[in-house]
Amino acid sequence: MTNTQPQKLSFKAMKVWRIESFVTYSILICLLSVFLFLINQFNWAEWLTKATIVTLIIIFLFAVYEILLVPGFRYKRWRYIISKDFIELRKGNLFWKNTWIIPSQKIQYVSIDQGLIARKYKVSNIKIGTLSSIHELPTLEEDTAEELRKKIVHISNSNA
Repeated sequence: MTNTQPQKLSFKAMKVWRIESFVTYSILICLLSVFLFLINQFNWAEWLTKATIVTLIIIFLFAVYEILLVPGFRYKRWRYIISKDFIELRKGNLFWKNTWIIPSQKIQYVSIDQGLIARKYKVSNIKIGTLSSIHELPTLEEDTAEELRKKIVHISNSNA
């Protein structure tokens, strides 16, 4: 019933994270580009043009970092353990690492959600709610997510 070995997320997580970052940064870059166009069209202050160009360059560099490098580091660091007494979530990237221990008797609800991109790749996110916070276990295969949701509900009910 319980598994004390750290489990990985779905390998599809990296692709989903890359696409989500690409969409987010594309929208941001498009908005700034429209703003830059308006600045030039209406001859606003020159310093505003320079500031917008510098901002665009910085955002582009962050986008490259976020799309190409971060998903690999996140996937490498994300692990979870489901035990009869607790759920352990480990996550991080190149610069930081966090571990959360959620006692099973503190779990109030467990839900599954899927965004548009996650649905296309058949992955789901599990949200585990406690009194003080919501923890997310992202990008699991749909069948794995449903199985884990049932397991977590069973564990939390047996320890209540």
